[in-house]
Amino acid sequence: MKKLLGFLILLVVLVSAAIPVLVNGKYLLKLTNLDPGIFSMDYTEAKWVPPLSVEVRNLELRIQDHGFRIRILADEASGSLVPMEMLRKRIAFTNLTAKGVSVHVRLPEDSNGTPPKLLPDMSEFATPTPPPEPVFSVELTDLKHVRVRDIWVDGFHYMGDIDVSGGFALVPKQTLTIHPVDVAFDGGVIVMPSGAEAKLEPSTLKGHVEELPLTPPLEQKMLNLVNADVKLAFHAPNLNFFNSILLEEVPEVRLMYGAGNIAMNVAVDQGVIREGSEVIVAPRAIGVRVPHFDIVGKASIVVKATEKKAVATVLLPEFELDSRVEDKKVASGTNFRLVATAGSTDLTAVRNVDVNLKLENAEVANLRFLDRYIPAGSGIILVGGSGHAHVDATLSTRTQTAKGKLSLKANNIQLKNRSASVSGAAEVVGILNSFDLRRNVIDLSGSSVKLTGVTVKTKAKNYNNVTLSAVAPRVLFAPGTDHPWEAALAVGVSNLQPLVGIVSANVEVPGIVVGLLNIPDVAASATLDVRTKEVRLMPMALTAKDLRVDAQVVLTEVRKDEMEPHGAAFVRLGPLTAGMAIDGGIVTPIILGAPEWYKKQVENGVP
Repeated sequence: MKKLLGFLILLVVLVSAAIPVLVNGKYLLKLTNLDPGIFSMDYTEAKWVPPLSVEVRNLELRIQDHGFRIRILADEASGSLVPMEMLRKRIAFTNLTAKGVSVHVRLPEDSNGTPPKLLPDMSEFATPTPPPEPVFSVELTDLKHVRVRDIWVDGFHYMGDIDVSGGFALVPKQTLTIHPVDVAFDGGVIVMPSGAEAKLEPSTLKGHVEELPLTPPLEQKMLNLVNADVKLAFHAPNLNFFNSILLEEVPEVRLMYGAGNIAMNVAVDQGVIREGSEVIVAPRAIGVRVPHFDIVGKASIVVKATEKKAVATVLLPEFELDSRVEDKKVASGTNFRLVATAGSTDLTAVRNVDVNLKLENAEVANLRFLDRYIPAGSGIILVGGSGHAHVDATLSTRTQTAKGKLSLKANNIQLKNRSASVSGAAEVVGILNSFDLRRNVIDLSGSSVKLTGVTVKTKAKNYNNVTLSAVAPRVLFAPGTDHPWEAALAVGVSNLQPLVGIVSANVEVPGIVVGLLNIPDVAASATLDVRTKEVRLMPMALTAKDLRVDAQVVLTEVRKDEMEPHGAAFVRLGPLTAGMAIDGGIVTPIILGAPEWYKKQVENGVP
């Protein structure tokens, strides 16, 4: 017993003598800094407090691996050294406390668009090199009420009081373990990379990271091992947070404005968001930006995690539709819904997001803004009208395509060409079979237009109560190109004379021909090819009870007075046949040998 007691006394004396040498002589730093490119520690002043406690000032810890850098600064820190752990090549401290702590984190790649001046300071990092001998590991346990004053993560900067309890263990080049940690935010301010500020309310975060292998890819492995329980409440200046999390792969859709309160209750198990986690946003007003338009109004936003999906729902009970091209309000309505669905709640998975936009009961006071979406070569101008619209569209980031449907009912739509006008009730069904976002090509095949109770006014005569319908079995639209439209059309009209009256406003048709064409229930079809300065109707066919017209026509400069139609037509009315040569708006009848003449024109590639 005396020998054992003597041995213990000797051990205490040796440890008591060794600790001041380790700390004050900075041998502790030499042991932990064998590879400063992976882990290093420094301090300016140290004090030994018997029996085993150490107090240091201006402590700095630096950790980096594969571009992932962490820098921790503390004005003051104290803890108890566990000397026996040094026999296992482990520098271990327990019962740690610290004040004036700052944490700087630089991710492997800078945040997209982050101004360099806002990135955390990462100077004095050594270049990683293979350690000359086995490196001492570091373990800090039982952190108690470590007071953190600010945190940098790339361009995001948090300033406020944080109370941290927990610990971590680092084996350089091998593993990193974060022991269960409790983080309490007393409240503070988050400065975004853009300079905007978000006010954080009192919040909590709990979590741990299981033994993480320090081999690339580090970030993905870390996310796979994260376990956390996050309860955050803050006031955000905008909705960029949601754009980066859910809509990063959908640049065509963006949430704007949206200053308001955000409450997060999110749990993560092994890198997977737990079912039932949710984020609730109560913004004052938001804007949803889609191609050409902004939908603006008061909204509610809820993000929920199901078993395998994360679903964000944006509701605007009342909204207005603003055209960015026209720079004005063009419609208003009572029900807009955006639903963004991520196909996985795994933090490491590629976020394939489907975005559904549904706009109901949109009241359009003036349809004039839709004129820009009519093919420029059609010669038709949308003058005005009002109506109600419904839109249902879905966009997929996985396929980089969109599809959907537009329904529009108008009571007094007004159209015109150079010298004829059409007005009446209209029903438009636009089918978006595919919008190839990579190629910017839109497939509108199957779209249709129906006009009822139509009045047609021409220079020569007015026609009332006309019915006109058109279906496009094939429509391709490539905006901004020299060949924007390609379509096949099927047209039906209750009487041919109004249609001829519209044509004769631009082409000189003999009066006797117009008089003969008082024919009901006419059907027409055409292959429409719209280019920058011309429209090709090749071929075109028109049929009725006793009538058939075949034609091939090219219209040039169709929105200008100097438009010049060129082509050929063949008319069969009962037993009578005739050809028509069209040259610059002048029609020349061909009576003798009309069938042979038209066949030759087609073979020669008219016009």
